[in-house]
Amino acid sequence: MKRTFQVALQLLVVMLGAMTVATIAPVLAPVVAHPPQHGLLSDFSPSARSLLYGLLLGIQPLLAICSAPLLGQLSDRIGRKVILLYTMSGLALANLGMALAISTGWVVFLIASGVIRGLTAGNHAVAQAALVDSCPPERKAFYLSLSLVASSVGFLAGPLLGGWLADSTAISWSRPSLPFYVLGAGGLLTVVLLALTMPGAPRDRPKPVEPVDPLSGLRALASSFRDRNIGRVSLVFGLMQVAWAAYFLFLPMFLATTEGFSHSRIGTLMAGMGVGFLVSYGVGLPVLAQFWSSRTIARAGLLLTAAGIAGSALAGNGVLQWLLIVLTGFVVSIAYGAILTLYSDAVDATRQGQILGISIAVVSGAWAVSSMVTGYFQSISPWAPIWFATAFMTLSFVVSLALPPPKEEAGDPARSESIAA
Repeated sequence: MKRTFQVALQLLVVMLGAMTVATIAPVLAPVVAHPPQHGLLSDFSPSARSLLYGLLLGIQPLLAICSAPLLGQLSDRIGRKVILLYTMSGLALANLGMALAISTGWVVFLIASGVIRGLTAGNHAVAQAALVDSCPPERKAFYLSLSLVASSVGFLAGPLLGGWLADSTAISWSRPSLPFYVLGAGGLLTVVLLALTMPGAPRDRPKPVEPVDPLSGLRALASSFRDRNIGRVSLVFGLMQVAWAAYFLFLPMFLATTEGFSHSRIGTLMAGMGVGFLVSYGVGLPVLAQFWSSRTIARAGLLLTAAGIAGSALAGNGVLQWLLIVLTGFVVSIAYGAILTLYSDAVDATRQGQILGISIAVVSGAWAVSSMVTGYFQSISPWAPIWFATAFMTLSFVVSLALPPPKEEAGDPARSESIAA
């Protein structure tokens, strides 16, 4: 019973983190697109608001390149509990800062929220490590799959809850700041539960002998292109993540600006994307992996995602829009899972942890760059981020055509090259 509660608590950590990420754009985008009088960013021009929106969304992944790997290293040394208390406290404060920014109209709270999220990033990975610590070795894959399901549920529940709690036209007492107050309260409650119930690290637990490297994330990002095989996968993955960040973060802005979508409609639509994530990880990817190689699945997923991004921009606000958003969430998750498998296949069993760190660094770097660059394109035209995302996802597919087949990978001497920084 105690183990079950601890597993549930770690899954709650993962879910709250995903909900926060998935709630920000659907709630913040309509506020930025149509700010109330004397509200947040109301004194700025539309183009300046778009630029600031992109810059503010890019703060968190930019800082996470260093903070997430560092916190993971520290959790190996001083214990998961201390780091989770730190990261979840940061998550709660960041959500409360976002709520205060919307309530007061003070941009400083918005900036502080992004900085705090960036400096305390990594609760997902640490929670996964805590799950592995508490489970029997033979059940590790099962518990890690549960964390993926929890994350997918967060990406479904976050936009849905956030969109409806932010929309006063749907619920009279709703306000755009309310979702973040709720998420902040949920984060504080989780901190209390962690403090009272989570055991500390065993005294006899072996500690890593390697020194802590604060720049390990930047080193991992740089090293991802030094090995020929890994560099190929990293290029495909980086282009894909640049495209996906542009689409995921700026689709709510596009819908609010061009189609007049309310908070509740944007939240419900983005929740449909979460449904696609959930079905993909739970059913789609395991089934497809029985019939096709990861390379083939990745290529198909990238091409179909590019088509889905373009199609959803042209679909208007009818049923086709809702169908395309679910399918786009499904195929991008298929591509994501397949590319992670390609990463794993590019190295031997002794370097699996290192390759996971590289993939996280590539994602953080791509999202940081994409957020800031796409903010500039959004300031020119609301359509620009969509076509930017379509172009980069298509380019990712084209580059994936150069990925070697499994037999070439197995015989490629580059597999033996070191990627250590």
